[in-house]
Amino acid sequence: MSTCVTVAEYLKQRLEEIGCEHIFGVAGNYSAAFLNTIEQDPNTSVSITGNTNEINAGHCADGYARVSGKMAVVCVTYGVGAFSLLNPILGAQNLKINQPDGFVCAAAWLSIGYSVPASLGVKFAAKNKRPLVFVGDGSFQETCQAVSGHYHYKTNIVVFVLNNHIYGIEQMLVNPNPFRPEDTANPDIKKREYADPLLNTIYPYNELNVWSYEKIVDMVGGTGFVVENRMQLKEVLEKIDTLPDINIVVNVKIPKTDVPDAIRYKFAGTGEDEYESSTFPPFCPPL
Repeated sequence: MSTCVTVAEYLKQRLEEIGCEHIFGVAGNYSAAFLNTIEQDPNTSVSITGNTNEINAGHCADGYARVSGKMAVVCVTYGVGAFSLLNPILGAQNLKINQPDGFVCAAAWLSIGYSVPASLGVKFAAKNKRPLVFVGDGSFQETCQAVSGHYHYKTNIVVFVLNNHIYGIEQMLVNPNPFRPEDTANPDIKKREYADPLLNTIYPYNELNVWSYEKIVDMVGGTGFVVENRMQLKEVLEKIDTLPDINIVVNVKIPKTDVPDAIRYKFAGTGEDEYESSTFPPFCPPL
């Protein structure tokens, strides 16, 4: 006489057979039966890791798979939750890093805010490591809820929020002129003066609402610091070494037009919005 096996029981059995250890995701009405099947089995090797939203779940699984080299499973409910996973799934097809000391990032501009939730997956994969996250303030505002998971799962992840109050990379791509130095003898990288004043300043829509990033831990748990210069940064780094068992968020305040050396070469080029003509934007004939 055959034994009836439910779809949920079959999925659990197959995940156990292929060595799955973690399921990341957000519970929903269509996934409840499957998740309950796992929770009700005290002998299962699979654990459920809840996330604050589907995008965070996808990035968390991505980080886990890259560092552990193991299968990462995401479970969300049918509907908009599944659609929210599209960017993380595409990004997960990227490079694989499975080394004692690794650097994990989204190599393509697929989903702003990747690193904060991905670090939780990295921590699950490398329990003896301490993930350090370096994220811009614009990206952090996209997925800051992931810090709740950092605390909830008792991690020691450290997040450095590079806070310059703008979407810097977006501004740089379309118009790097506001970042160019005024006091340089090199005409190729010197700030240009356009007839249209908009091209000489940071675009208003790239200005961010100013957050006290270090205070997010007051709401979700952890420890926060603020640094405004190198001496303060040195002091905070020393304090972090004395706090090996708690998650931390560091608000690193930097000048608005500070730019990494790696992309200063764009100063000599012309941004998408830059035109020698004083007519801006340019006329585009109808298709």
